[in-house]
Amino acid sequence: MWQILLGPLKLVIEICWFLWSGKELRKIAIEENSPAVEGEKWESFQFLQEFYLYFAQFYAHMSYALAVSILCLGLSLAALDPTSGGLSLLVVLYLTAGFFFTIGRIQLAGLFKAEGKLTEGNRKPATGVADSGSAGDTNGSGSQV
Repeated sequence: MWQILLGPLKLVIEICWFLWSGKELRKIAIEENSPAVEGEKWESFQFLQEFYLYFAQFYAHMSYALAVSILCLGLSLAALDPTSGGLSLLVVLYLTAGFFFTIGRIQLAGLFKAEGKLTEGNRKPATGVADSGSAGDTNGSGSQV
């Protein structure tokens, strides 16, 4: 329950940290697992990506959208007369954002754990963002988008 209550706050802190530490992309880049996947395991790797990653992205993006909605509603209620209905909606949005943030983190943790088991012992030096120095877009799992 605490994770849901603190989720939106953690989301805002992480966004701010990412924006301020973004000067050095090499420090915040995630190493890709795809170079460590052997040929016969590639189909399993793709299944894991499809099973976990799309849901995790949906939950993460929904929590970001809800955080923006909370901000907009909070500013509107502050500028106007806050009603009990508006405050109730604000609480519901806050809890929903925390729920989506937590579920998204669970999905990503499951993906990383499953990928780790799949690539165990097969680690090769990655030739991704961290090695090349380019600022390629990653989608949170280390896979290029």
